[in-house]
Amino acid sequence: MEERELKRWGEMERELEIEEKGKEDIWGDKERELENEGKGKEEKQRQGKRMKERERKVWGDKERERRKGKGREAETRQENEGNGKEGMGRQGKRKGKEGMNRRH
Repeated sequence: MEERELKRWGEMERELEIEEKGKEDIWGDKERELENEGKGKEEKQRQGKRMKERERKVWGDKERERRKGKGREAETRQENEGNGKEGMGRQGKRKGKEGMNRRH
């Protein structure tokens, strides 16, 4: 009987120790999260800056191609310049077509 009770007490003590360690881990994790929260924001900002730089590079290339008159965008712009379609998206195309209807 005593051996069984000792085993039970031993198991209960182990469980309590595990629970206490778990609580400590939880608090430790929360503290780490709070510390890392600021770092996460900074990292996101850096990432955003990197993305903007990449976009600038890409758009810069497209703009250069357009100025040189090379590439698909440049061709369509040159075609659309005279007929009121440039720079308005779908609206511009409609406007161009309406103008053609008015002329006839």
